[in-house]
Amino acid sequence: MPKIRIELEQEISNSDINDLMVTALEGGINDWCDFEIINSNDFKGVHCTEILTSGGSLKLIDTETDEEHILTLDKVLKGIKMELENTGLSFDEMFENHDAYTADRIIQYAIFGEITF
Repeated sequence: MPKIRIELEQEISNSDINDLMVTALEGGINDWCDFEIINSNDFKGVHCTEILTSGGSLKLIDTETDEEHILTLDKVLKGIKMELENTGLSFDEMFENHDAYTADRIIQYAIFGEITF
């Protein structure tokens, strides 16, 4: 049976992104990654999980190789898109039911373009 790809635009709230980042930073990526806020003085009073939606970036450090990656909001959006494409979940299903595993996959897609760990 032939298949077609249909792309839909979906608005993602800052709250959705921040919730995803809480899950990623407080459990999803902890087994392979540490992080630092880039230009942290510019973001005093901003919780680390809100950095991306506040215009900042995070430096992710692979704890096995010490390789550094810069995580931006655009990269997270790319990771979300890849996760949706690869799982077949709807946007609502993913955001209503995401867990540490999902958040980890999204961050890996965001920085590696694939699942590495």
